[in-house]
Amino acid sequence: MRKTLRLGMLLVSTLACAMLASCSGDNSLNYDGGLGDGSLGDGGDAGDSGEDGSQDGAVDADADTDGDADGDGDTNCTFPGSFESDYGGYSLDSQNGGHVLYQGASGIATNYVIDMLNVELWETYGATIAPGQISLTGKETSYATCGTCVVFYEGVHLSGGNITSSVHAFMPQSGTLNLTSATASAGTKFAGTLNASLVEVTIDPTTSETTPVSGGCTIPINGFTFSVTLEAM
Repeated sequence: MRKTLRLGMLLVSTLACAMLASCSGDNSLNYDGGLGDGSLGDGGDAGDSGEDGSQDGAVDADADTDGDADGDGDTNCTFPGSFESDYGGYSLDSQNGGHVLYQGASGIATNYVIDMLNVELWETYGATIAPGQISLTGKETSYATCGTCVVFYEGVHLSGGNITSSVHAFMPQSGTLNLTSATASAGTKFAGTLNASLVEVTIDPTTSETTPVSGGCTIPINGFTFSVTLEAM
């Protein structure tokens, strides 16, 4: 069984529900599209102001909220360095074994478009959930095969409580993840330092096959640290 793309987690839901009126009762966001193709349209602005100072409240379908002024899906190719909020989760099941997740996100409060980093450990794909240093090469560069999965999503768009698309996705081509604390149990710390070079990729939503984008950019991550307390997913 292949991994599920971990976009609809508690962290994103908590931030988004403060801004959106239509979140589901289980505090989750839904996602059913591919990643990294840059094909999503813009989200709209808050409305035009007339000469008399009043606002018409209309939403323009072609307005730009993701920083892509020409509408062609260009990436900013920038890692934020820190996130407004983060989340740590774990699960244990017969199909996937132990699974531990760090997720950091920023940007929801300003424009309904977020940048998000996932650091995931999957025992059934060969990860060891314990302190240590992991090389982010070989099988760790594809979401279809990685046991230690590092994925940065740039420009994830929200609409009506749902994640509608990720404009760009990035995975490592080299680097290391140094875990200082990792245990698949509630109340424990998941912590580490990430040093990696990420390349722009597409991730198939069905097979998780990961393909580098021709001419895509590279994002360096130098000394990013995280520490979260795990809760059950």
